[in-house]
Amino acid sequence: MAVFEIAKSVGGSTIGLAGGSSSAVLSSSVTDLTIGATSGDGRISQAYDHLLLRTFVDCDVSSTVAGLYLQINNTTSGSNYSETRITTPGPATSKKTGENYFRAWGHATGGSSPALTYGVTDCWFINYSSDNTAGCKVILSETGTNYDSTSLDYNTAMLGAGIWNPSSVAGVTQIEIGLTSGTNILAGSSFTLIGVTGA
Repeated sequence: MAVFEIAKSVGGSTIGLAGGSSSAVLSSSVTDLTIGATSGDGRISQAYDHLLLRTFVDCDVSSTVAGLYLQINNTTSGSNYSETRITTPGPATSKKTGENYFRAWGHATGGSSPALTYGVTDCWFINYSSDNTAGCKVILSETGTNYDSTSLDYNTAMLGAGIWNPSSVAGVTQIEIGLTSGTNILAGSSFTLIGVTGA
């Protein structure tokens, strides 16, 4: 049976509630958010089988929806990231290779969306740890945004799959999240990283 817990660091501290030690919700705006570290006891524990990142994000972009980027272990080489996505309305498909971060894994609502609406994303990091010596790490994501409270016709949905291919075998120890447009992720947004074992 699978066991889910708020993710811990290598040193044993709870780090998965990205709004602080006792809350996933941001109390103030941030330009980006980092969970874990690239070295030391602050790294994301490598003891889980998989990781699940759940986000509810609102931002200051003037349009209805903004994209989120995701960067692993502060690696920025253009050969590290590739991804494929299916989006609606449309539907439409696209793929990206040679990126320096994932740019198609999650959404945030913007200033033209109704108040108290959020882009909601679940993102899985499959076999993420350093014990997986295959090299590449896979992410799978699903995200949805309703940006008009009066009609279900005004929404976006996206399924994404990506590969992080580090230059040498490494586990995912740090995750950075930010906006592809706009400046600030707004207070009230939430980020929860969950460690999953036995699945």
